Amino acid sequence: MVYAVVVVFNISIVLFTVISIYKDQSNRRRRKNTQIIVLNRNINYLLQGLASIVFFIIFSSLFISKIHWTYSIVNENYIDSVFQLLDFKHIANLRQYFYENSMLRELNAIVSYQADLLPILIWIIGCFCFSILYFYKGRQRNIIYEEGILKEGYLIKWDRILAYKWSNVYQKRYFMKGEYSDLILSLPKTKLFNLDNQVKLRVKSSDKEVVNRILEKKLNSE
Repeated sequence: MVYAVVVVFNISIVLFTVISIYKDQSNRRRRKNTQIIVLNRNINYLLQGLASIVFFIIFSSLFISKIHWTYSIVNENYIDSVFQLLDFKHIANLRQYFYENSMLRELNAIVSYQADLLPILIWIIGCFCFSILYFYKGRQRNIIYEEGILKEGYLIKWDRILAYKWSNVYQKRYFMKGEYSDLILSLPKTKLFNLDNQVKLRVKSSDKEVVNRILEKKLNSE
């Protein structure tokens, strides 16, 4: 039962990643004819993608190390191939066999491996899928359309923007170097906690004047 739940959970992560990417691509294609200006990429997602890759490498290394350690103890008399250590049924049978024959060293190894296998697989698959999703989102650009502003894959419609303001100009020296200003959008308060809701959008200084004209036109006409 536990194995089935883990399998379903991992499949769900994969499906979530595929559907999220497909949905974003579909929405961007559908709105292409209403595009006004393309802005910068979402650097935060790229950083999250790098972090996910690091965790993927860490847990993959732990997994390989765990397999090697277990295989060195539960030798070829009980395992024909390393791939059998991925066979949940075979692992359960080995555990029962070692228990019935009081093979404590082998039993301890297979029990330890069995306990760690599912969590590690979840982390490996999860980190891999999210790294793909984050890198995808990080490569996509924020866009202003006729119907609103697309930020990090979410469309903020004009009628939701209550007000806006600009931050001071600042310089980025690493990743996406250049001069930027933050466009701060005030949105309706969150329903759950009734808190102020603001969205920050990084805009190149060279695009600021154009973006400001678009905002004045769209918000004044609402």
